[in-house]
Amino acid sequence: MGAEEIIRAIFPKIIYYELIFNMLGEAATTRITKTKDAEGFEENKIAAIQGGEVSR
Repeated sequence: MGAEEIIRAIFPKIIYYELIFNMLGEAATTRITKTKDAEGFEENKIAAIQGGEVSR
C-alpha cells in the first residue's frame, strides 16, 4: 500500500473524528456558558477556552 492509498483511506476518518470533537467542544462550551451564566466578552471567552479543553 503506497502513501497515497494510505492517505485516501485515513483522511475521511480524520475528518469524521474532527467533526465529533468539534461538536463535543461546542456542546461543552454551551453548557459551561449557561451553567456559569456568562455575560460579556471576557466571561464567554473563558467559557470557550474551558469548552475547548474538554474536547482535547
